Amino acid sequence: MKQPLFLLFLLSILGCTQKPTFEKQLDKLFSSSFSPDAPGSAILIMKGDKIVFSKGYGLADLTTKEKITPQTLFNTGSISKTFVSNVILDLVREGKLSLNDSLAKYFLDFKNPEISKKVRIHHLLTHTSGLPDNRRVYLDSLFLLTAKDEENFAPIKLNDSLLFEPGSHYEYSNPAFNGLALIIEKVTGTKWQEEVKTRIFEPSGMNASVITDGPFPSSGVSHAYLKTADGFIEKDYGEEPTFAAAGNGAFGVP
Repeated sequence: MKQPLFLLFLLSILGCTQKPTFEKQLDKLFSSSFSPDAPGSAILIMKGDKIVFSKGYGLADLTTKEKITPQTLFNTGSISKTFVSNVILDLVREGKLSLNDSLAKYFLDFKNPEISKKVRIHHLLTHTSGLPDNRRVYLDSLFLLTAKDEENFAPIKLNDSLLFEPGSHYEYSNPAFNGLALIIEKVTGTKWQEEVKTRIFEPSGMNASVITDGPFPSSGVSHAYLKTADGFIEKDYGEEPTFAAAGNGAFGVP
């Protein structure tokens, strides 16, 4: 009778001294990094094709106190340019366009036709087009908050000259990707957002991911904040421009 009792006692000790699991250690780490009453994050860790940890921390919206979950959408900003690039390269592989195509093939309304003849698709992809960004940046926030890809690229077509010869210099360009988004639509005959969905999101199982096509969703979305000495100031799609023009940067990815 003594032996079974000893085994039970030993097992109880081992149970009490057992090290925390990997998940519990991660949860403790992230819980200490993100306050439950402040802006936070959604954490996803994968090993191979298996999700080993997934949890949200903090608040998505400080006003409504909506919590962050693994399903919360986050605006990825200009990282979304890679999705636009991916679709363009898909169309190249399919023989539907060439990286050496000039803009003149897709846009017949450039004020200076010589510009559209010089600039190629690969220049837009690599930020080497030389197209000046002559949009009303910082001057008209309403335009920047509501203008879609077409409206963002329209001023670019009114330029009289280039900043430099295409391919000779690098200068980061947001409207270049508005132009690429429009080229996708001209080639496929469908909304470029739909092309990203069918070519990338659906095959990847990214069923909750969305692309803005106008105003950003009002719920289920994590807001962005700047931390100040007095607390937090919201600084995202309600205050920051170009979110309606998703070609240059506005995706929601959980």
